[in-house]
Amino acid sequence: MIGADGINRAAAERLFARFAPMFAEFERRGIDYCLVGGLAVVAQCLAHGGDGFRATVDADAMVPQDYSNAEFARDYLRVYAADPKYADAIYEAVLGKGGFEQLNEAENAFANISFVGADEDLDGIDTPDFDVCRRLNGRTLASIERERIEV
Repeated sequence: MIGADGINRAAAERLFARFAPMFAEFERRGIDYCLVGGLAVVAQCLAHGGDGFRATVDADAMVPQDYSNAEFARDYLRVYAADPKYADAIYEAVLGKGGFEQLNEAENAFANISFVGADEDLDGIDTPDFDVCRRLNGRTLASIERERIEV
């Protein structure tokens, strides 16, 4: 349930569970990353027993400078396109009309990429939406202090 002040614990757990498979893939592949933004607040509250859950609809993650858009697309496909409820929409969004080639050409041409997730582009199918950045407020992943938490 989403209220004026945020979401309750059960909703927070369901929300985080949507994005957890991609974080597990980062871990499996040894990709360094840092969760930032609203979902980071949700993760902190889940891990530390707080109740200040913030309503959010996407995951904002910082990745290393050398982790390319194409690598992220491959990892996202590996994780979410295997799920039948997302598969067709994701393949169309990423691979349809030269989408993957465009990601490859752009590579690191832009700092933030908003990846999939837009309902209107995917026939109403709400796929997990990631905003991936290599810089945040002028800082890179290698230059920020982080805390590792298990959710």
